[in-house]
Amino acid sequence: MPFLLLLDEQVISYKIEQMKRKERKWYIKWYSILGFIGLLTGIFWWLSGKSLPELLRTKPKQVISGEDIKGIVDELERRVSLKSYLDGLPQTENIRLGELFQNGEKAMSNYKWQIAVDSFRLALNYAQGREIIALQMLLGNCFFAVSKLDTALIYFNSSLILANALCDSEAIRINLDNIGAIYQETGDSDKALNFFKLSLNLNEKFDDKEGIATELGRIGTIYMYKGDLIKALKYFNKSLKISKEIGDKEGEAKNLGDIALLDFLKGESKTALEKLNVLLKIYDSIGDRVVISKTYGNIGTIYLEKEEFDSAGKYLRDALKVNKEIGNKKAEAINYTQISYIYLTRLKLDSTSVYLDSALNAFKQIGAEKEVERTQIIIRLLTGRVNSRSALRS
Repeated sequence: MPFLLLLDEQVISYKIEQMKRKERKWYIKWYSILGFIGLLTGIFWWLSGKSLPELLRTKPKQVISGEDIKGIVDELERRVSLKSYLDGLPQTENIRLGELFQNGEKAMSNYKWQIAVDSFRLALNYAQGREIIALQMLLGNCFFAVSKLDTALIYFNSSLILANALCDSEAIRINLDNIGAIYQETGDSDKALNFFKLSLNLNEKFDDKEGIATELGRIGTIYMYKGDLIKALKYFNKSLKISKEIGDKEGEAKNLGDIALLDFLKGESKTALEKLNVLLKIYDSIGDRVVISKTYGNIGTIYLEKEEFDSAGKYLRDALKVNKEIGNKKAEAINYTQISYIYLTRLKLDSTSVYLDSALNAFKQIGAEKEVERTQIIIRLLTGRVNSRSALRS
């Protein structure tokens, strides 16, 4: 299913490319005006720009039919930025393997990643053939979710090797896609592009229209990262055309969202906001609350860039409310971080600290070690600033 990044990830990647070209407009402005606060601003954007992909949130089913399996996979792919592959795990006749798989899936839905990892590792002892491929992918998903990308890459590569040995074309395509996503996350756009193109070639070979549309969208995102907005639009339009042809409403909405982001990056904020508000209605009709929360966040981020902080706060709080309701702790943490930034720009350091503490607690709950460390650094800097002010007043 379609792949959707949070806007702040795409914007920051694009901004980094701009900075490399010495177009440091926004960052330099804040640094020169606010000094220390400007420095923290850069850290905040860096933190939110390194947000994790959406988490797995599915519930195991007691009776699994072919249609049920498709539903599980679709649900996984709506809720994470990595593709999913379950093979025969949901309907396995091995009772112990089935129990461990369901335990792991339940743990993932509750963001208990270590429990999920333990369950899937134990399940490997009872698995064979393509079941091993699927479990290795699930383990990769778990480690990717908590930013342990090196370990995730090991599992995806192992899964890819076995998929090649068993001539499992679907698993090969998904592993190539997921490995590309890892390189995309680490900022290695060239490697990511290579893997996405390999996956695209295989999808074209097997005439998988949905897969083709997905990879075209991913490739468009990479070109957007690189600042080549014309080429990005070309790929997004190709993906959009296929999504319309196959009646994939979610894919169509995703493509339209990507094109809206391009409008924003081209400086056409008004057009981008209009398109994103239209998309909110489409997503609402689909009933995908995860994507609704992302779209709220995207709109809020545009208003942040425009320095319209009242509007930004409204949409980011809407995103936070939905993320709390669906239990998406990682997106929740990102929203807390972004809202704390609004208070920071207004020099309301006490309120900034409150939201940062909430972000820190959310990151801790999901075991996102890197984000915990970064947030703690910001809190220490902020606390030092507040303490120094108090000392001066006394």
